[in-house]
Amino acid sequence: MSPPTKSKQINNSGKADSFANAGTLDLQSSKYIDVRAQQIRGQAKHFADGSPKFYMVTTISGLPSRFDKRSILSVMKKKWGCAGTIIDDRDCGEIIQLQGDLRAQVLDFLLDRNGLELSRDVIQIHDVILAD
Repeated sequence: MSPPTKSKQINNSGKADSFANAGTLDLQSSKYIDVRAQQIRGQAKHFADGSPKFYMVTTISGLPSRFDKRSILSVMKKKWGCAGTIIDDRDCGEIIQLQGDLRAQVLDFLLDRNGLELSRDVIQIHDVILAD
């Protein structure tokens, strides 16, 4: 066995604490736009062929404040014929919530020239979150 070693002391005297002003994580200034689909009811509706239909909502969070979320929601609702609302979350700010699994359509809208024309680098598409 090797002899125990002493741990080295780090001397930071006189230096500023780089984490002193860090505070809490600000989720509203996130650099990513998150698009998620979530199952909202536990039981799925089954079609005649036995295939399940889950009740889903799509949420869009992290949109920059320069965009008017009410008008974006209005365009999305008319374009896809779905219901939608804006939820004011204390941690994440305003979240657009749409009825149905519309992740692919939302991605196209965010990237499209007739949509918001955002870069693909700032958009994160997440997997479906199933209810227990």
